[in-house]
Amino acid sequence: MITIRSMRLRTAGVVIGGLVALAALGASLAAVESQVPPNPAPHSYAAARAEAKNLCHAAFGSRLLGAGPASVRNVRTPARTKLTYPARPTAFPGVSTTTFAAYCNVAAGPKFHKLYAIAKGFGPVFVMGPTRRYSA
Repeated sequence: MITIRSMRLRTAGVVIGGLVALAALGASLAAVESQVPPNPAPHSYAAARAEAKNLCHAAFGSRLLGAGPASVRNVRTPARTKLTYPARPTAFPGVSTTTFAAYCNVAAGPKFHKLYAIAKGFGPVFVMGPTRRYSA
């Protein structure tokens, strides 16, 4: 038979157990936070575009029509949007998916262009093309 006293003891045990677990969780989080290095200042979009342009210009020179920032993850498995590019799952082997990469739009004759991806330390990876250029 369950008495009021036994119910109180069970409730007190559950409350104390919960407080102990909460204290342990707080100590764990404090230990993890003290080990994580501070994040560097976030890359601004303008700085990322400039870095993409520099990477692409170094590879393609005057044939470069435009450049855009990306990540190795974007190149390997692009997001599903209206402008989905073909996936290149083997691009940049051994590199983390968070590594900076760039898409390079390169002239391929007077009316066409090709799209490449590039990351530091790697040559260009063909993505798609030739595609007819839009006329202004």
